[in-house]
Amino acid sequence: MASETIISDAVARETREIVTCEPAGSVQAKGFDHDVAAWRVTGRAQSNLSTQAPIVGRREERDLFAGCVATLETQCNGAAICLRGEPGIGKTRLLDAFEETAHSAGITCQSALVLDFGGSQDQGAVTALTTSMVTALTTSGDDAVSQLVARGTIGTDQVAHLTILLGQTPSETQRSQLATLSSDEHQNAAVAAFRCLVEAFCETTPLLICIEDIHWADANTLAIVAMLAQCAANLPLIVIVSTRIEGYPFADQPEVATHFTVLNVNQLQPGDATNLAARYPDLDTEQIKACIERADGHPLFLDQLLRNASETGTESLPGTLQSVVAARMDALPSRDRRALQVASILGQRFDLDALRYLLDDTTYAASTLLDHGLLRPLGSLLLFAHALVRESVLSSLLRTDRHALHKRAAEWFAGRDLTAHAEHLELAGASEAPDAYQRAGEEAAAGYRYDEALGLARRALAIDNEHVDALC
Repeated sequence: MASETIISDAVARETREIVTCEPAGSVQAKGFDHDVAAWRVTGRAQSNLSTQAPIVGRREERDLFAGCVATLETQCNGAAICLRGEPGIGKTRLLDAFEETAHSAGITCQSALVLDFGGSQDQGAVTALTTSMVTALTTSGDDAVSQLVARGTIGTDQVAHLTILLGQTPSETQRSQLATLSSDEHQNAAVAAFRCLVEAFCETTPLLICIEDIHWADANTLAIVAMLAQCAANLPLIVIVSTRIEGYPFADQPEVATHFTVLNVNQLQPGDATNLAARYPDLDTEQIKACIERADGHPLFLDQLLRNASETGTESLPGTLQSVVAARMDALPSRDRRALQVASILGQRFDLDALRYLLDDTTYAASTLLDHGLLRPLGSLLLFAHALVRESVLSSLLRTDRHALHKRAAEWFAGRDLTAHAEHLELAGASEAPDAYQRAGEEAAAGYRYDEALGLARRALAIDNEHVDALC
């Protein structure tokens, strides 16, 4: 028998972008009093960028970005671009295409996603970007922040602010320093510290920073986005953000908006839709034509229609994205269908261990959902293929089921993430939600995340007021 490599579930998740695996059942492992999930290594994984299907259409947008890359290479100054469009119109795929182009040109790419639900700010886009840049700028072993101070990347007076940007708790000495500052002074200092990191990064390599879904961003994140847009023209830096049309945050801030080149991402042209449909060779011409006509240039809807037709073989076409997602769910094995519904409770991005806890299934691997393109990997986490897919799945749950699952999710996050704990208690209709928001707000305030703390306090008060109104 040929030798094989068996790895644990945790190792498989951490190395998803390095090796490919297949489930190997459950095995007994030393140190565990129960069987644990195991994976068999089958080969080396290609990068996410190289395994994506080629983008269709969007030639004008891609040409503009290619021009920005050429300018960066020849003149060492960059640009700020805002992709604006309705949900599911293809902003994320276009961002991925930009990253592919930048990567091919030797530009370092840093990306982050702003979420509307599912945890505290210390797990957000700014923390992800800060952590990634600090890791790249330092060596392992010694304290990373101390290395940055020693090199002059940041000043000693910026250490406390960088600590907060990293999502860490300030020391007592740092707290004393921070206590003298107003909320605006905190924000300005954090922006300045982040800028120091970006400038240091750009001294060694050109940089692309992508931030998705800024329509959900808080004031602190938007302040950093504004700074990046303003300084991109003077650095080897390209900044790209994406937003829904109705939530564009700089619409009433012309002093910021003027730094962005806004690209409105529109519907696919008929020829481009046909090229997208060519990825499903098992469908006949009439099926493809019907899907294209029904989708009316909306790429997410078209992709889901094509996948549904390919997976189910049905000729009837659902009329909405929600109904096509429902049809695809119905075609899943019952275990995977339930897992997808339960995952929607956790938000657009979630940890597999959290999903297993809610399912009470320690061996669930989500491989079928990944194979069907309903979920995709994001480092060690899982991400719904699109926020609209997650919303469609969530709407399939009955209210009582939803409440029970949110209650169980709150149990999972207790002691792990106070904000997520409070959010799930609220969505479960639990009376403990206001107190949970208060505790989360106190934690945010202790970390000098004042805007976040204020928002949490307002949510606690809103629940209490709704309760009072219900009694009157």
